[in-house]
Amino acid sequence: MSVNLVKVNPGAAGWDKSIEANFDALNQDTGEVPLTMMGAVKRLYSNNVPSARRINGQVHLSSGIKSTDVLPSKTQILALPDQFMGQESLIFLFCRNDSTQEPFPVYVSDGGLFIAKELPSGWNLDFSNLYYPGK
Repeated sequence: MSVNLVKVNPGAAGWDKSIEANFDALNQDTGEVPLTMMGAVKRLYSNNVPSARRINGQVHLSSGIKSTDVLPSKTQILALPDQFMGQESLIFLFCRNDSTQEPFPVYVSDGGLFIAKELPSGWNLDFSNLYYPGK
């Protein structure tokens, strides 16, 4: 988690404003932000487009995708705005594959969420439990 905190000097003029600025920095929340789907995918749930939310430096993904064609390994499936990029330049995660009930490998890198292995047509990936440290 990358948060810029202000040093507080007790008794110094404006110390209370420094504390308030620190609380604001620690309690940042972007709210739900819809994400752009990439490639041959569609919404997993008819009324929910995949989205991201950053709370206190932790990124939470929600909803999911359904592949509409075979997607090769290393295919980008979601575009991620800079505020949702990972603290590290490459973060590997496992989402739930609703089609087989097994974990499916994905990774965050270069402005998006990518699949780490081939995704067959018609398979469903659920992102509701994907969390990672944002930058």
